[in-house]
Amino acid sequence: ISKPLKSYHDFNKEMATDELINDLSQGHNIALISDAGYPLISDPGYYVIREAIKEGYNVVSIPGANALLSALTVSGIAPHPFLFYGFLNNKESQRKIELESLKEYPQTLIFYESPHRISKTIQNLYDVFGVRDLVVARELTKKFEEIIRGTTESLLPLGEIKGEIVIICEGYKEVFVESNLTILEEVEQLILSGMPSKDAIKQVAKNRGISKNEVYMEYHSKNE
Repeated sequence: ISKPLKSYHDFNKEMATDELINDLSQGHNIALISDAGYPLISDPGYYVIREAIKEGYNVVSIPGANALLSALTVSGIAPHPFLFYGFLNNKESQRKIELESLKEYPQTLIFYESPHRISKTIQNLYDVFGVRDLVVARELTKKFEEIIRGTTESLLPLGEIKGEIVIICEGYKEVFVESNLTILEEVEQLILSGMPSKDAIKQVAKNRGISKNEVYMEYHSKNE
């Protein structure tokens, strides 16, 4: 690009925005280009766009590749309605609080994630959401594009992967229980029908949309 370039990021956005608004006031055109995906989607560009609109300047969009939509359309998980959350908190304790607030959202949930944190985030999803369909998509529209499909449980041993990552997670599905069985009673009923205890625990967790560990602890605490 032969035109002048200015760096714009979270740490300089206020000062840089003042400079950009000044450029607009002098009759210049400005293009916002992101090196982290689609502009404004988990990107600091929102700040300057908001200020430009406040000042009465015309703002237009030139559509391009979008990671969250690209991942959603190939995920095999219901594409609408969906909720795009972006990046979860860096701290695990805060991340779990954020996920707890999303636990009963029926929409398909979309997150962005970094390679070094993907395993911990999947573990957190399993701990909070229980067993749900899950898709991890990396390097979308690039040479090493990869779509990994499974569940919050089956993808636990995924390990560290490289590239820009999108997570597509199935939304909450209300469980309609035909009887008033407790978790323990439901497990025991399946065992009596001939199912091994391990499989019964897994089935009850899936039926209720909770983690296998929760059912395991309930079952074994009553049988000690």
